[in-house]
This record gives sequence, structure tokens and C-alpha cells, in this order.
Amino acid sequence: MKRIGLFAGTIAVLALGSCKEKGPLINFGNTTASDTTYLAAVETAKPRNVLVEEFTGADCTNCPAAAVTIENIAAQPDKIGRINVISMHIKKNGVIFGPVIGKSKYVFQTDKGTQLADLVYPGIGSIPVAGIDRVSKGGSTILDKSDWASIINSQLALASNANMNVTSSYDPGTKTATIVVTVAYTKAVTAKQFLTVAITQDSMIDWQAKPGEEDSVYEFSHTLRDVLTGVGGDEILSKYATKEAGRVYMRTFKYTLGSIPKWPDGKPENFHIIAILNNNDGSDKTVQQSVQTALK
Repeated sequence: MKRIGLFAGTIAVLALGSCKEKGPLINFGNTTASDTTYLAAVETAKPRNVLVEEFTGADCTNCPAAAVTIENIAAQPDKIGRINVISMHIKKNGVIFGPVIGKSKYVFQTDKGTQLADLVYPGIGSIPVAGIDRVSKGGSTILDKSDWASIINSQLALASNANMNVTSSYDPGTKTATIVVTVAYTKAVTAKQFLTVAITQDSMIDWQAKPGEEDSVYEFSHTLRDVLTGVGGDEILSKYATKEAGRVYMRTFKYTLGSIPKWPDGKPENFHIIAILNNNDGSDKTVQQSVQTALK
């Protein structure tokens, strides 16, 4: 079958010949998206990646050490390229969740990060904490630093039911990215499946509290900037009770990189897109696979 490029409105939709089954255009404000699905040869399952959702704050003295813990785990030879990190500064009562009072230039807290925390990680009362693929331990998805390494290892060892890929091209003139997410099922799946797409930013310099000091040139990385979908994800392939092996789903986004007040715009290459395939059925919001790419 020949791959054909289509253009509809402001969205570019990739499809495969007569096998395409295109969905409706979806408008998320500064983002538009459309989707398509088709059957193809069953792919060989790729290794599973792990999503780490880290909750942090500029006025949290213990948070820099927690970030180093995650970076050290991700740098282990068997984990390079397999750990996807989103650092979230959420809006909660208490100084530690926010900026360094009287010094910080930027406020990294976001409404969408806070909404995601309330949806998936209710009850966060202190930081640093993190979620690992949104799995629970002792009935809670909020995990202390002492649990991170072991749960990451356990999740990496699981088989994945779907391969994922995300690509991005960026037009600096319009500050618009075309983002294509592909999900290819390698096994039959009957659970409801949701797609979440987030944008993070690296290399932002600002004040950070540390034990006994305040660092004026701390580098913030993996910081949540926006969520292109609903914070809990958008259901995909809802009319398919079973997503059979060989079922491919593709969604294309057109995203205009808007400026958030009092945030540094940064270079396009400092932005990353993280695509997440997750369940979202009652208490089960576990992540099944995740991938990332640079915006540019």
C-alpha cells in the first residue's frame, strides 16, 4: 500500500491508502488534531519505556537531590532512552510548592499539572514525590524516593502490548509544530485506551532552594509546559471493543507554541514532546507505554 499525505483545514493527516479510517478534527484551543486507523502486519514488540511524573518545587530544599536520583537512574546503561520524565510544579497550599519568595523570576506552576495531580495523584501533601507509570504501592500512586528505583526496574521488565512512535517538525516562522503520534498494537487489548501528549521544557535558569542555601543559577529540566490532550488523556479507538494485534492508530497535532506569561520562551530544541498510552477506567490509570522526541 502506498503512503499518502492529506491536508484538511489546518491539520496534516497521514494515512495509508484505502485502509485509512479518519476521525473528526479536534480543536484544543491552540492545538488541532485529527486521527486515523488501519490494520497492518503485526510488529515485533519493542522494549517497554517508563514514565516518571515528578512533583517538585523551587522552594523545596530536598527537590534537587530527588531530581539527581531520577537522572542517575535514567543514566544507567540498561535504561538510557527508556525513562521519560515530566517534572510538575503544582498549585497547592504551602510555600514549598511554589517559587522562592522574593527571588524567583518565574512561576513554573501550571493549572494542567495541578489538574493531573488531582486526577491521578490525589492527596499530595509534600514534595518531592513521584509517580511511576501511575502504578500504586500500598493503595497509593504517590511514591517516595526510596521506591523509585525498584518500581522503575519492575515496570521496565514488563512486556508492552503496543509500540509507540512520536515525530515532530517545527516551523520557526509560525512557531507551529506538527506532531504525529502512532500506536501499533502487538497484542490484542480489550481495556479502554487513552492518549496523553505533554510538552516539557529544559534548560531554564532560576532560583532554587537547597539545604542551607539558595541557588540563583539552578537549571530546571523536564518541566511541564502544556498538555495537548485532556490531562487524563483522550480515549482512542473507542468503537473497538478489542484493539486487535496489527491495529494501528495515528493522531496528528498542529500545535502553536504559545508564550506562557513570565516563562522563558527558550530554544525550540529545549522543548520535548512526551506521548503516553494509558488506561483511564475508574482507579486504573496505569501507563502502558510512553515515548518522547524533541520539538525541533
